[in-house]
Amino acid sequence: ISYVVDENENNFVTADLDGNGTEETISVPGDRLEAPDNQKRIIVDISEQRLFAYENGLLNNSFFISSGTTWFPTPQGNHTVLAKKPWVDYTWNYGEGSSENYSMGNTPWNLMFKNHYYIHSAPWHNNFGERMSHGCVNTSIPDAEWIYNFADTGTLVDIID
Repeated sequence: ISYVVDENENNFVTADLDGNGTEETISVPGDRLEAPDNQKRIIVDISEQRLFAYENGLLNNSFFISSGTTWFPTPQGNHTVLAKKPWVDYTWNYGEGSSENYSMGNTPWNLMFKNHYYIHSAPWHNNFGERMSHGCVNTSIPDAEWIYNFADTGTLVDIID
């Protein structure tokens, strides 16, 4: 699926909707999303398990994510991208023998929006659309690379439910 905005600021989506190998184009109604100075803005909707990326008030991209579980929730609220890190080693130890310990190794495409909380790729699973992280916002590798390249340090990140 690709999102297109024409010169009149109309939103369109192109996708092969009927599986015949040809992309169809549909108009997507919607109001502009206002952001200060028409900045880029990322909205993570926990209830939909979806990330929305806006630029100049218009939807630029959207994809499924996996947010934190009930026991390890993703922090809701208004944040900003604090740092862009091409690689992060996701290893955490809750104590000797804890079943919650994990070590995912170096993971590409990381946007820190709060200390120890990132939007990042999760090559260890493909369950996007389901809550299953330890509080971070997991995406596929291609989606993580896209949002990493889209966002700047200071980009608004709103986590809502």
